[in-house]
Amino acid sequence: MTQNFWAVPTRRGLEKMAAAQADGRKMVFTHMAVGDGNGTTPAPDEEQTALTRETFRAELNSLRVDDNAPCQIIAEMVIPADVGGFWIREVGLIDSDDELIFVGTCAPSYKPLLSEGSGRTQRITMIVAMSSAGNVELKIDPSVILATREYVDEAVKKAGSSGISLAGSRKVYAGGTALFQITDYSDWAVWSEQVSAGQVMRIGADVAVVVPEDTPAGSHITLTLTRDGRQATFELDVAAPAIDAPVWSSPTTGSTDISLTPTLHTEGFTCHPDGHDWHQQSDWQVATDEAFTDVVWSSMADGEHLTQITLPADTLSVNTRYFARVRFRGASLESGWSEKLVFTTVSEMINTPAILSPSDGQEGVGWMLTLYAGAFSTTPASADTHASTDWQISYSPDFYGDSGGVLDVMGDTQNLTKLVVPDDTLSQGNTFYVRVRFHGVKHTSAWSPVVRFSTRERFYPQFVVDTLCPDAGNPHGYGRDVAMSGDSSVMVLSPFPSKARQLAVYQYSYPNWQLVARPETAGAVSGEDEAAMAVAVSRDGKIIVAGVPNASDNGTGKGALYLYDNRSGSGWESIRGTLLAYPETVTGYGRSVALSGQGETVVTGCGGESAWALSAEDNWSSPVALTPPLSRSGAGVGGWRGVAVSDDGQKVVLAETGGNQAHVMENQGGTWQHVATLCPAGVQGNNTLQVAASADLSVIVLSAPENRTLHIFTDSGSGPEETQVLNWTDFCDITDMRIPGGGISLSADGSLLLADFIAGGGALLARQADGLWHKKTEVYGSGFASSDDATRGWYVASALSSSADTVLTASVLYGSYTAGGDDTERVKAWVLR
Repeated sequence: MTQNFWAVPTRRGLEKMAAAQADGRKMVFTHMAVGDGNGTTPAPDEEQTALTRETFRAELNSLRVDDNAPCQIIAEMVIPADVGGFWIREVGLIDSDDELIFVGTCAPSYKPLLSEGSGRTQRITMIVAMSSAGNVELKIDPSVILATREYVDEAVKKAGSSGISLAGSRKVYAGGTALFQITDYSDWAVWSEQVSAGQVMRIGADVAVVVPEDTPAGSHITLTLTRDGRQATFELDVAAPAIDAPVWSSPTTGSTDISLTPTLHTEGFTCHPDGHDWHQQSDWQVATDEAFTDVVWSSMADGEHLTQITLPADTLSVNTRYFARVRFRGASLESGWSEKLVFTTVSEMINTPAILSPSDGQEGVGWMLTLYAGAFSTTPASADTHASTDWQISYSPDFYGDSGGVLDVMGDTQNLTKLVVPDDTLSQGNTFYVRVRFHGVKHTSAWSPVVRFSTRERFYPQFVVDTLCPDAGNPHGYGRDVAMSGDSSVMVLSPFPSKARQLAVYQYSYPNWQLVARPETAGAVSGEDEAAMAVAVSRDGKIIVAGVPNASDNGTGKGALYLYDNRSGSGWESIRGTLLAYPETVTGYGRSVALSGQGETVVTGCGGESAWALSAEDNWSSPVALTPPLSRSGAGVGGWRGVAVSDDGQKVVLAETGGNQAHVMENQGGTWQHVATLCPAGVQGNNTLQVAASADLSVIVLSAPENRTLHIFTDSGSGPEETQVLNWTDFCDITDMRIPGGGISLSADGSLLLADFIAGGGALLARQADGLWHKKTEVYGSGFASSDDATRGWYVASALSSSADTVLTASVLYGSYTAGGDDTERVKAWVLR
């Protein structure tokens, strides 16, 4: 008779059985699996390592030696009634190493689901022959045993007529407490209980067995329950302490359309006995095969992601089936691997976007913020098109569920990868979280990784934190001009015209600025006009330049430039001024000065038609004339009172005095070329134009004091164009000042403008989200009001740090001075933050 259904040992099974017989080891069988043969009934093959197509796997329900054939073992699994919807054509027996030892074929049968109108608990039995059944460990986890009819019949025989049944795992742990419940408990019965070792307690139907700590693993404890004189005994197997294998919580196995960056979740850590060990690490693996021979990603001994982890980008492929597993590690134990999680990725998707700016952890963000996201992309390429974007800012990293709380811009079709945060959205001195999500025509991406940033403690410098008042025997004080480094660590004050030729150099030393040097700008005192009219500090705070347009040191009495170089870091105290080279035929050399970011380029505006640039490349020894086309020439030219230079030293702005226009020049291959003329609209009269510029000269501001206007020029790539005119009366209610807007300063990014007005103060104007400028606040050092003696006048000078967090402002009386009067209170400089 032809044998249609049979089982054979696999090659790996033969190897393991031979090894077990040779060294006396026990083989441990733990699971059985069934499969549908992929639609056919396959013949068992010893080369198999897995079923043709596995449909269900479970721990063994029973394992025993055949009473009629001692070399045969009988393994049994039970398929519950709520599992089904597949055919059974093949069966396998699996050992504790998760390897297929026996594979067999069986008569095809369909296992229905209850939802299909028919359901049953189905038992699968596999009988296999071994050379010695004594090499098999016949031990089954009692917690997974399902009650087959034979089991029930046998249990009834053992229980006799006691009528006692007990729910709870028969596996207990040394040092632990096992809990059971009498399922047929009655308050009317008389109960007693005892154990062969340890302690037992009962409250109503609940029974607790305390297992002694020194109970060896593999031993047994007998629990005896007596009801109305009738006994029932239950054998409890003592196991070694163990960590339960993790249980998946999401996604569910068999899920499809899973993203390429899924988050895997497990249930919590469970150890037996409770408290014996604690969760320290987890091992995560994702593979393309059930045997995990092709592991595409893993995170082993991961102490950060204990019960959930998000797979990184570029790990998974689209439309691919994957298998995941995880195990827990404690301080001394580790669990077995979890059941395999099977999932299939999406066939196409929008790749998860990323926030490019601000950067994660960025600090000191100002009131004006632009969010930037990475480019829209899909897998596979061109699978969708970018339709809209969701932007969120929150105080909480979990975004209160779905709401940002600070900013929620959803379905934005205009700002797809860039969003200017509206003015007054952010508050100062707070931490925020931002994320972005893309919508396509067909799909929606996952939220980007969350980016954290924090804002400045104060958006605008408003509070006086220090007062700078050098004595130097100079009753008219310091502050004719002021300058500071980009980080505000170095500050320089020039003296008001007097017999003092010393600058005042301050350096920050917590908690304030200390006067560290008074470098001289000339030799012997020869006249009170030989004081510095203009000073500049490089953005890095290493170089100071002073312009003395009336100095006689150059032998002509027509001005000089002095440079102080602290790039060696030896300190300003030991540095002496270097007299820079000067042209022979100029007047007012040093009337205005500007420095590039690293101090490599010096620009000075002089009297008449003259302006000059000097470079560190030749040790500032060869001044180069800057000759833009002037609006007028000859005696009417008032010189250059306003100059600015870009951080890289390759562009300069020169503002005419009396000409009512400014010029942009660029160093092109070693030659300075005129590239633009700036003509502020509506400016008339004899204005002493002042200029301020951003670090790259993309924003240039001209002040026309006589017209009481500020003119904003913006360069978007095609040259500077006037974009806004600000009238002083629109943002300042002080109308009787002598020189409104006499000095202006601009932050390095061109977003904050300080325009001087009266008595050591100014107006702070901010560039808003709409691209226009608006007044934000007023800053004062002295607090003097316009009711002071205006006929004596005020000279105002201010400077702004690169990040606009610090203001240095000075107010100096330039009228008559009365010895012994209170004028000394008016000759100070103030630091505001």
